[in-house]
Amino acid sequence: MTGPRKTSKKRLQGSFHSHQVPLESAFKDDEQFSLLDKWLQSYRIRELLELDLVKSGEGWFVTSEALSILPKRLDRRPGMLKESYAMYRPLDLPSFEQFAVEGKEASLMKTIAKYLAEVVRKNPSTFRIFSPDEFESNKLDGVFEATMREFEWDPETAKPGGRVIEMLSEHNPASQALQGFLQGYLLTGGTWFAFDLNTSVTRYPGRHGLFPSYEAFIGIVTTMIEQYAKFRKLAGETTWREPVASLNYIVTSTLWRQEHNGYSHQNPGLIGNLLTLPRHMTRIYLPPDGNCALSVIDHCLRSKDYVNL
Repeated sequence: MTGPRKTSKKRLQGSFHSHQVPLESAFKDDEQFSLLDKWLQSYRIRELLELDLVKSGEGWFVTSEALSILPKRLDRRPGMLKESYAMYRPLDLPSFEQFAVEGKEASLMKTIAKYLAEVVRKNPSTFRIFSPDEFESNKLDGVFEATMREFEWDPETAKPGGRVIEMLSEHNPASQALQGFLQGYLLTGGTWFAFDLNTSVTRYPGRHGLFPSYEAFIGIVTTMIEQYAKFRKLAGETTWREPVASLNYIVTSTLWRQEHNGYSHQNPGLIGNLLTLPRHMTRIYLPPDGNCALSVIDHCLRSKDYVNL
């Protein structure tokens, strides 16, 4: 803790008070103002500033020594990297019509799985599926014809380039971790820096993802989706941030019994929450059969800056 450990009236360190505004009356209480001044002075910020140059208008207010940690090239500084704001590249998508089913009943999810397997084949470095549920139970196991799971701890699947990231756990940490993985995956392009910070290499620009889950469990990440949507809304209002691939979700066991899971796995809450987001940012689809679902998933993977459900 860098702030004051206590005041004359209460303890801050090791107390719930440290999670609040620690010196809420500094503007009128001399003791708290003194503690605040001592706290801020402890950062020694004056050692990093050229106050005389600021007053005279002759130079930048940060010392050259402090600026020396930044790459000399402006386009190599993290906030100015094109990869941080202009990374979108479209997927190489197959024609969804070739996966259409004619003249017989077919599982909607299994139909989608065949299409997604080909998406993986054509985009082996820029497309991932983040699954907090039983991937096979959601009838997407057809994707494994083209790839496999990526488990770091399992000798059989450790770092083979698998495009399915699965955490088989239907509680908060797993779903939230995968949601965070998906968001970070879309917003970055696999950029890494050399040790001198003046060069960088973008390995896989423009990344896309998919998040399948039973309807009852996806609500765990609702607030994360909403916060990400707020970020993208404000990003879209800037002049320099370009679009990114959409957040794409597939929820199963919706409305009626689907496949082998029914009432226990249904919860339309996410649909309701997404309807409260700005209408230009969300799209909700309820395809009635596999062929319609193929058209929908193809459309979603081509879209930018939406939350697609």
